[in-house]
Amino acid sequence: MAEWLATQSRFANEADLARELGLKPAAVYRWRKGQRKPSNQQRRKLFELTGLECYRDAADWKPCEKRARRKNEPAVAPVVAQLVIRCGVTPRELQSFRLTQVEPLGIRRTSGLLIPFGEGWEHVERSMLDDWIARVQPKDLLFFSLRPVDRMRPATPDWIRSALRESGVAAINSRRIYMRHFAGDFGRFRTDRDFIRHVRQHHGMKTNGAWAMLYRLRRVYEKLSSGAFARGRCKPEDAYGLLFSAKRPGAPATKRNVFVKAQAMRAENVPWSKIAKTLIPEEYRQDWRHAIDQLRIGVRRLKTTIE
Repeated sequence: MAEWLATQSRFANEADLARELGLKPAAVYRWRKGQRKPSNQQRRKLFELTGLECYRDAADWKPCEKRARRKNEPAVAPVVAQLVIRCGVTPRELQSFRLTQVEPLGIRRTSGLLIPFGEGWEHVERSMLDDWIARVQPKDLLFFSLRPVDRMRPATPDWIRSALRESGVAAINSRRIYMRHFAGDFGRFRTDRDFIRHVRQHHGMKTNGAWAMLYRLRRVYEKLSSGAFARGRCKPEDAYGLLFSAKRPGAPATKRNVFVKAQAMRAENVPWSKIAKTLIPEEYRQDWRHAIDQLRIGVRRLKTTIE
């Protein structure tokens, strides 16, 4: 290559040749020194430019056509939302559902309880389940890995959350997903006794777990203003939004607006110390390290929270 460059006038130096090839001059320098070898695509282009015999073997080289990756079944599965929200199936149990558990009257859970087919609360629609089976054609696992397709590996939690989002369910984490159904049960039963009986009989939950679930829901319920949530008259589909998204009386204002401003300032490469001094001057004067840590944690939670 060095001899060829010296005998022609089109390229004054290696930099001009590299520019014609769309590379950095360092790449041509490494070729000349024998430190690196050009790829087949680069060798073909070198042969077209130089006509050197050492590159003739790449004259007819053509890049392999990349096979278009098959877009597998997207995370559009309304039956997942029905099983999780309507029927109270946990994402972990959903991963273990098998085709053999589908019976004429419903889906038999691992605990032996039956999820009946129907259109109401605690039911799953048979048409949606049949549509899912016809589309993905499972062999053993009912919900398996689709990206890439592996019928022997269960679906990932991320895929389940994506399927819920596609169905209009904003899911933050598995615990919140799990609470949506029981918030609906809490809203449709007027008394705690009815709620405990239902949870034990229809979900197979043990006594300690049922009472723990009740206490957690009651703590949220007691903080609501009167009339914001009426037990026994609430639609189960709306209970979670009313119970967990309602405004608590006397609740202190959150620092969300401060974190949003801090995120915008940080996007402009403003130092954390200056952001803290501007947005929370009192905390900064008391303990500047703690103030900066507060802002960092708040901005990080803004990024990970799904609205």
